[in-house]
Amino acid sequence: MSLGRELSITELDRDRSSRITRVQFGLKSILTPAFAPLLHSVSDLNSFMNVRATNPSQHAGMFIVRWFDADSVIRPRANSLQLDITGHVVKDKTSLFFENTAFAVDPSTEYLYYDAHVSKFAENRSIPKTIHQYIAIVQKHKTDHASNYTKAKARYHNEFWETIAEDPSSRNKFLTQAFEQFSRFGADFFIPPVPIILNEKLLEVATKINGVSKEIALALGRKECASYFLVPATALRNASLLEKIKEQIVNASTRLSILKFKYLDLAAPGLIEERENYRELLLDLAYISKTFKNKCFMVLENYYQCFPSAVAGFDIVSSSITGYDKEHGRAEHPTFGKWIDPKHMVPVEFETVKRTFHNNRDMLPCHHQSCRAVTDIEHISGPDWNKVRREHCPQYYTDLMIQLARAVRDRNTDLAREKLANSQLVSLKTLINSLP
Repeated sequence: MSLGRELSITELDRDRSSRITRVQFGLKSILTPAFAPLLHSVSDLNSFMNVRATNPSQHAGMFIVRWFDADSVIRPRANSLQLDITGHVVKDKTSLFFENTAFAVDPSTEYLYYDAHVSKFAENRSIPKTIHQYIAIVQKHKTDHASNYTKAKARYHNEFWETIAEDPSSRNKFLTQAFEQFSRFGADFFIPPVPIILNEKLLEVATKINGVSKEIALALGRKECASYFLVPATALRNASLLEKIKEQIVNASTRLSILKFKYLDLAAPGLIEERENYRELLLDLAYISKTFKNKCFMVLENYYQCFPSAVAGFDIVSSSITGYDKEHGRAEHPTFGKWIDPKHMVPVEFETVKRTFHNNRDMLPCHHQSCRAVTDIEHISGPDWNKVRREHCPQYYTDLMIQLARAVRDRNTDLAREKLANSQLVSLKTLINSLP
């Protein structure tokens, strides 16, 4: 097996509830806990490249891009290398960034069920034909029979994934096409395209696809392949389904297991059962990490849960580079977008930021260079402000990851509870206040 493409996990430190590890993706490596921003656009990529150039922390050495966004975000890299007069390869800012930053493509196949971005799949001609055919059938039903669209969509969704799982020929062709695309983008490991797990039958489908994906990844060049479990936020009310998912994680032969709880916001009031089940999940993952030292866990689109998830349970957490993981309210080019307040730990409106700025002696309450450069918030342009907040968010989360790593080394994880208790995310304190 080619060690250059093998994911290796080296334990550096551990306490009863957390661990610090080095995760190696070929020649690239990260330190956990780690933050991996989700990049939606070229402007997101440029902002993250600026962050990595000024703060190359290994706690933020990775990013995620969605399948239908990858063509526009990951700009094609030249096949031929440019040499200087001495014969050495000339490396620009972009090539240096990709040389030192790991990334993966999230298939984001939940949008074959949710309508929010199904058009992006439909418009992307590089997506496998199988997906285009499915979308055409579903959208035609929506046009012709709008009144029963919801039920029909669920039926079509189940049939589509069950057909893929049960037909080895179409399944292998579908997975091979997906992984060949991810390889073309330069992804450091594969994330399988699996269905969103709306029921236990689809969990069986996801499990089968995860297993076959590892074999196909090996056949395509022995690139590391994760196991992926994609579920709706409502799954946290289904204890039986969660137990079966945890059972599959334990039994998976892959070293990296990835979860996504779509549209999860545990800071919302009334989600007592969901917070309790999520806390149990964190505890169980922490136990699995102690028992199986070669396993690593990642969570995608984790929104407000990123910080408590990284305390124990998940080695790598991910959220949008703007700190906003919901569909609505995230314009491609907002005039003045929200900025994450380091104390309150939530994105706040620009008008609130301006008041905070003036109350803090005309400075943003943040030590990062991009934030310190803001000296006249009343006259900053929209593009300049959005560049600031895009660079601020991953640096903010990187600070949190470094603080957690230090807390683990010092055997003082009370820091996490104190930060949440003094923030607008106080309800999330229950996710970690009973950790051993």
